[in-house]
Amino acid sequence: MDHSLRYLAPYEHVTIQTLVERYPCEYPNVTTQFQLVKIFRDSKKYSELLERIELFILKQAGFNFMVRNVPEFAELRENRGTVRVGLDEMRDTLEQFGTVEKIEFIYNTAYAKFDNPEPCHRLVNCMQMGQNILSTKIC
Repeated sequence: MDHSLRYLAPYEHVTIQTLVERYPCEYPNVTTQFQLVKIFRDSKKYSELLERIELFILKQAGFNFMVRNVPEFAELRENRGTVRVGLDEMRDTLEQFGTVEKIEFIYNTAYAKFDNPEPCHRLVNCMQMGQNILSTKIC
């Protein structure tokens, strides 16, 4: 990862950097693409490149589902108490929609491997959680 490009998409950069550290793999032609982004300083192109790298890493690591924009805190439905959202909370939530074989939570994005991610995607995509609107993607 080229740290000099972080200013173009800081949140995405840190997320992908963490993914690369946890699940190292070689993305083809990434050096050339980073050089082009560096020359043109295009934040949209950089975000698109990071998204392609993210999907590549997820496929290599065996994940098939992603949830973005997870809030830091959420309200429990049982007693209306507030809880910090972490790995265990995301696992409990996602297991309501199917069998979760593997899960990773990095900042406000959860990555999971489902036996069948389609039902979860249909139900959770565009759902509101606190003030955030969740977005999901099948990888």
